[in-house]
This record gives sequence, structure tokens and C-alpha cells, in this order.
Amino acid sequence: MLVWLVILVLLVFLSYNESKPQGLKYTWIPDSAQFDYMVGISYRDVPVCSGAIIKIYVVLTAASPMRYHNINHGPVTDSLKAHVIYHEWDKSVAIEVESNYFQTKFFNHSTEAFEKSGIYAPVHDLACLALTRQLPTDASALSVRHPIRKHRSIKEVFKSTGVFTIVGHGYADRLHVQQNIQLEAVDYLVDDVLVDCDEWIPRSWGYFVCLLNVDNFVGISSGAALLHNGVFVAVGSFSLTRGSETILLLTDLRKYKSFHLFRDEYNGTQKQTMW
Repeated sequence: MLVWLVILVLLVFLSYNESKPQGLKYTWIPDSAQFDYMVGISYRDVPVCSGAIIKIYVVLTAASPMRYHNINHGPVTDSLKAHVIYHEWDKSVAIEVESNYFQTKFFNHSTEAFEKSGIYAPVHDLACLALTRQLPTDASALSVRHPIRKHRSIKEVFKSTGVFTIVGHGYADRLHVQQNIQLEAVDYLVDDVLVDCDEWIPRSWGYFVCLLNVDNFVGISSGAALLHNGVFVAVGSFSLTRGSETILLLTDLRKYKSFHLFRDEYNGTQKQTMW
């Protein structure tokens, strides 16, 4: 009999306590602007997850941290901030979040979450965050360089000769997980890590890109970006252990037709399609 251990990983808020850090010093990768579109997301000055800039005032991330706080602490937008790189790899500016919107539709079909409360359900584990103001001047082009603009067909398969890159805050070891402020990136050959999700989870759990955890990371950072040959294809959700093997599961962006965000503009709510 298979024993399933489901871990919603690296949602640092699960160990939320009163000892808050005095100021958050997020860092990016020195001498490389390749992943400067990544942002750190904090709640009441506690790092909670990563995100990726997809427009000048919009961040795409995982929904689980937002759902958790909405249920346990009230509206997250009261104290939610996105930390964006500013001039240097070790400098950032915090921008308040105006609203968040969870993605709930998948080709007009619904799927059941494996966790009945819905708090930790990975189905549609995606959220768009609207920032109160657009990015600082020197960061305004980040979304333009973002690979999501080269979005792939939902029917396209990953080339076995390709490279996966996982980019997120604080997942390499337990110390980094606890701090959750240092951006890290790691590359893998597709053939070395890609596994068939259907051999691990029921289809009703959702649609993911499943990777072997060959480096024995503590887990996958919520909201981490998965790139395939430089194209943004998935968002970090959770990890799963079966026996001695662990996989990392990232929500497959290719399975969604569009993303929507609602903003209060010109005294009226406007619906905007992300792509």
C-alpha cells in the first residue's frame, strides 16, 4: 500500500510567530539580470512566497499563501507587499498590493481539491496581485523581458533536450527556507527530472509539471517560476513524497486559456486579461 505524504512546502507563514525580522533585505543573483523579474512577497513583514512580474503593475504567484491568510488573518491586501529589485542585486523597494484574484476556472470545468477545507488545495494554485503603483522606473521594463510573452501552446510537450530552470526565494536548504529572502536558481536537463504526474497523483488534483527532487530540497518555494528553455511555464505549488522519492509539483500555466485581474480604475471595476 502506497503511503502518501503531501507537503505544502515553504509557505513560511505556517510557522508564523511574533519574532518578525526588523526589515527585509531581499537579494537577487549578483552580476546577472536574467531573473530580475522575480519578486519577494511578504505579509506583515514576514516573507511568505515568490512571484513573477507579468505586467508593470501585476505579479503572478501561488494562491495558497493568499488563501491561508484570507481565512486565518483577514484580507491579505492590508499588509501584503511585493519586494522588487531596485538598482542593485541587494536593494529593493516594497510596493503595497491593491488586490488579489485567484484563478478558479480551468477550461470551464471544475476539479475537486484533495484537501477538503480548500485552504491548502493546489487546484488552480495561481493568483494575480495588482500593485498599488507601477514598478520603479528602472524596473518598468522587467515584464517586457519576461518570457511569459512567449507563452506556449497547451498541447506542446517538453523537448527532452531542453533545460528546466527553477527560480525562487529560499528553497536550497533549511536555513534559506527559514529566511526566504535570497533568490536562487538551479538548472536541470529535462530528461533527468521530468516525471509523469499521472503516475503520482489523481487527475482531479489539477494539472502540474512534476519534477524529481534530485537535490533533496526541503521543497519548492510557493510562487517559484519554472522556466523551460527560458520560457515561463509553471508556478511552484507543493511537494509530494512516496517512499524514498520526492517530487516537486508546479502548476502548469500552459493548461490555462487566460488569466484575469480586476482593478478599480476610473471609479469603476475593470476586468483585464493577462494573456
